[in-house]
Amino acid sequence: MSSLPNLKRTAMQASTGNLLRGRRLIIQAVLLWTCIVLGDRNEYDVISYLLIVFERAREHPLSLSITPNNDQQDPYGLLEDVMLMAPIECKWRSISYTSDKIEDFIFFFQDDLDVSHLEAFSLTCRKRGYGPTKRDLPEEVVDFQPFTKLRSLILDFTQHLVPAKVFALWDQLTDLTMTSRMYTDQCLIILRQCVNREKMLSPSSDLRRL
Repeated sequence: MSSLPNLKRTAMQASTGNLLRGRRLIIQAVLLWTCIVLGDRNEYDVISYLLIVFERAREHPLSLSITPNNDQQDPYGLLEDVMLMAPIECKWRSISYTSDKIEDFIFFFQDDLDVSHLEAFSLTCRKRGYGPTKRDLPEEVVDFQPFTKLRSLILDFTQHLVPAKVFALWDQLTDLTMTSRMYTDQCLIILRQCVNREKMLSPSSDLRRL
């Protein structure tokens, strides 16, 4: 019976040792820290979380996903926190941004973000409207030319999009999804330039008839 406390102590020490080793492995596994997900619930102390992620991800490219399901902070506020805490040398591999305000998208077409490493980019506006997108975007132009490595593009909003106002490297895309309203001839302009596409989707009735 006297050995029972020793057995319990040994078991506890072994369990603690395993937990510490597991924690060290998680910290050292850099790729576990390369995906930032915000806004899918009410997060607290976002800044501290971002500090840890950026420190442990080191120089590896990051993925970012922001959705508007946080009652404490809107998507644009979360995006501002990310950009505030991101190191200058930070590289983004993919970004998925969902908001109820299409004007939030303006940020991604300014010079505040290095998009030259982005391979996948998704913009979703949950508030479905039918006005022209160009009224909400800078200089009435959507310029994807700095997105030199982009392969997958999702533009999920119903506002009207004019291809002549969208400067994109269509020929480098392998995956394209658009839900904006367009005329058939406008869809064809884009389709003809997507020579490397593996998948192209749009729920618009015009495109479905092509």
